[in-house]
Amino acid sequence: MTPATDHARRRARRKGGGWGEASGRRYEIRPAGLLYIAVTLFIAIGAVNSQNNLLFWLFGMAVGAIVVSGLVSGSAMMGLRARRVAPATFEAGATGAIGYELRHRGKRAPAFALLIRELGADKNQDRGRIEVGWAHVVHLAPGGRTRARARVNAGRRGGVELGSFEVSTTFPFGLFRKSVVFAQPASVVVTPPRIELSEMLIEAAASAGDRGTPRAGRLGMSDEFFALRAYVPGDSPRLISWKRSAALGDLIVRQSASPTPPRVVIGLSPDARGASDREGELAVALAASIAVLACSRGFLVSVEAPWAGVATPLGGGAYHAARCLRELGLIDLASVAQSSPAPHARRGHTGRIRITTRAGGPDKDRPDALVLSTRQPARWLAGGAKLPPALREHIVGADQRRRAPWRARAARNTAPVVAVEENV
Repeated sequence: MTPATDHARRRARRKGGGWGEASGRRYEIRPAGLLYIAVTLFIAIGAVNSQNNLLFWLFGMAVGAIVVSGLVSGSAMMGLRARRVAPATFEAGATGAIGYELRHRGKRAPAFALLIRELGADKNQDRGRIEVGWAHVVHLAPGGRTRARARVNAGRRGGVELGSFEVSTTFPFGLFRKSVVFAQPASVVVTPPRIELSEMLIEAAASAGDRGTPRAGRLGMSDEFFALRAYVPGDSPRLISWKRSAALGDLIVRQSASPTPPRVVIGLSPDARGASDREGELAVALAASIAVLACSRGFLVSVEAPWAGVATPLGGGAYHAARCLRELGLIDLASVAQSSPAPHARRGHTGRIRITTRAGGPDKDRPDALVLSTRQPARWLAGGAKLPPALREHIVGADQRRRAPWRARAARNTAPVVAVEENV
């Protein structure tokens, strides 16, 4: 294998996960097929006993339909290749899609009415992670390619392991089910749901992380001096350093430095592990929402939860925001404390935001940190906004419980019990 071919295959695997290997093929008789075979046998018995030509003719047609049903689509399934194209993350409480790419290597028989489903999806569904639907392909010509998408409903936050998937068909008469299983292990993460945050929170984080920040060692558009260089035709006359040019006898241009963006460290308090499941999930979602919003505003963001083994370096942009979401999505609040990662070195002033599930108060270790409590949504939730459906019942205001406890008891005693079915 040449290096160019190996590089092309690795690039294809990164984009679509590589072509899945066919690990098994099946022929299954459906209930309709069993009934059809039973009727065919009765026709055969009647034809032999009565020696009726019409019954012999019907028996021949019935046997021909069985042969056609087993061979027409079966030969087409032998030449199928498929792969899964899944995103790296899904957002909890939202819908997404998993893509499939199919290729027909056969030369004669086309494939019709293909159904694609994930194997082992019931296990993920029982955990409340994701629910994967079926993908459909109406027609795939010999030598052709096509794509299909299956809808995904994401539930609880956490990691999901995708194993094999199956391509099946019952074409043409629905008597037999032919299927091919493709092995393609993959891992996806269900990230915390997004919360609409108040603008005042970002302004407070910006003021905390922008005090005394040094200038970066790269070119930019600030007022800070960076370096001098020779004049190049096309440079603006406003950038010329006339005193230095007069001393050297040549035109010299003054270059500016680029300012360092505000830096914020988001710390998830270890009390999220000991809190209730609802408040713990709300704390993780709040940290994720702050990280995403800060990255979109040009901040350098770091997320820390040493008790869960999470400590991302300072970074910005959409890629770093996705990394923070994946790290927070994999936190297991029910597990024991994990080994603390080594802290990342940071120079200059860095603002800190601490997320806690207890009553908000000053941080003893860092008095200048901004402390946000899940029990005080008015401090961080945008005006008129509501929590996402996955978190809407994850918090009950302590003030509301103290003011009217009798109303809550009366509601529990008198409210009728209603069973509600909801498709996640």
